[in-house]
Amino acid sequence: MKNVLKYIAAFIIIIILFCILLTVTSLIPKEALTKTVKESAIIFNEQTNNYFINICNRPTKFDNWTDSLMINTAYSIDNSTPFYSSMMARKNYIKGKTEIIYPDEAGELKSSSKYESLNQVGDLNDTVNNDTIESFEYARYWHGYLIFLRPMLILFNITQIRHIFLCVFAILAIALLYKLYKNTNLSIAIIFLCGLLMCDYFYIGISLQNTPVFLIAIISSIILLSKDIKDKYMFFLIIGALTSFFDLLSVPILTLSIPLLVYVLLQKNINLKETLLNLFKYCIMWAIGYFGVFAIKWVLVDLLYNRDLIKTSLKQFLYRSNNDSVKFNFDIMYLLNVIYVIIPLFISVITTIILTFIKLIKCKSLKNLKFNYKAILLYLFVSLVVVLWILVMKEHYLQHKFFTYRNNCIIYTCLFLAIYNLYIIDENKKEK
Repeated sequence: MKNVLKYIAAFIIIIILFCILLTVTSLIPKEALTKTVKESAIIFNEQTNNYFINICNRPTKFDNWTDSLMINTAYSIDNSTPFYSSMMARKNYIKGKTEIIYPDEAGELKSSSKYESLNQVGDLNDTVNNDTIESFEYARYWHGYLIFLRPMLILFNITQIRHIFLCVFAILAIALLYKLYKNTNLSIAIIFLCGLLMCDYFYIGISLQNTPVFLIAIISSIILLSKDIKDKYMFFLIIGALTSFFDLLSVPILTLSIPLLVYVLLQKNINLKETLLNLFKYCIMWAIGYFGVFAIKWVLVDLLYNRDLIKTSLKQFLYRSNNDSVKFNFDIMYLLNVIYVIIPLFISVITTIILTFIKLIKCKSLKNLKFNYKAILLYLFVSLVVVLWILVMKEHYLQHKFFTYRNNCIIYTCLFLAIYNLYIIDENKKEK
């Protein structure tokens, strides 16, 4: 009972902290952001909603659609009503000019009626130029990214922010790989690096939307590798809560699966039953943090502002999980997403084969090898967590495959680690 009360208290403190952080950053007047937001709007207009760059001869899409929405939301905050504005998360809002405010509703977020289709870049441009009277609430999410995006927009435009995050992710990758090398071995660190390459990790900084998820996943993994965390249940609860707070439904399951995989890699003398049970419990705690924080947001908005957001959000979940307009075929969808990682996937396969071959050569006798079924089952568990998420969020997975393909990369990484660790040296048979 004491533990239950401890987690409840922690959850309440987290919610209060989230509300305070959003309120404080919403006190920043929009005038302080005007210069950089206008510069960002010009950049987005030049690039359009669908802007691609080539990475390894593969077209990689900038998520200008969502990035311009995020900056629009940051700019539309009314600092005279900071808490209300942060809870409603309006876009296109111009104080004193907005005539119509549409409440959040299930389905894709809409644009001004002047556009025939969804045009987030156009909406941002209209907002900074005071050329719109229609505003749209996006209250289903917490929009926690506002606590770093609004302060950054005081000094930097979208291009400069992207450059900053590109550097941050490079530094974090170095720290993560070094910790993996020190705690495991060089081969595992290399295979993990291949997994990051399949995610286009070193280009994550070009997308504001995907940035929070990878920051949470990598930083939490570094923490796991750096210290012995006594209460891992609390740790995964906090990770789930942070994911719900910051993310706009990009690839949130990575904040669970990547730390889980790191936890597995840290296990030396594996007690299979105990470790599997721990993994399952960590998943439950992450889910409580993730879905619990979502639910609190909906309840707060409904109680304080009478928006019927719980009903809207549940409809949205059904929309994302089983849209009748999308015929779901797991095999076809999986193959579609392979297209996005085909070159780094090929490199990862070759690298894993080479590293495994080197490992076998170093073994004096094949008789010393022992089938490592325990590790295989643990890798399988982590990969199944991702597969389950894909199956539940199937419409979202297909609709946004230009970034949801990153879900697959953790599955591939588990596979390659399983191949490398398929056999271990049996110390009881090792020749003296």
